Amino acid sequence: MKNHLNSSYMMYFTKNFRLSIDCMKKVPSHEKKVPSQCITST
Repeated sequence: MKNHLNSSYMMYFTKNFRLSIDCMKKVPSHEKKVPSQCITST
């Protein structure tokens, strides 16, 4: 059970991480700080 929870959490985290990366790529490179819309609040 613990392994299952852990792997699903990791999948969820990876998905969100990829989404944030995609969002950050749309931001101009001189904008060093991450815009608030890129941070997913759960």
